[in-house]
Amino acid sequence: MSEKLNSAIAVIGIDIGKNSFHVVGLDARGAIVLR
Repeated sequence: MSEKLNSAIAVIGIDIGKNSFHVVGLDARGAIVLR
């Protein structure tokens, strides 16, 4: 997480699996800004 985010995160999706955990952030346009 050393890179700077220039756009605000509008939506955060969380996927909790048995052996894994994923977080994805989308901006207002729907582009992925955090994975």
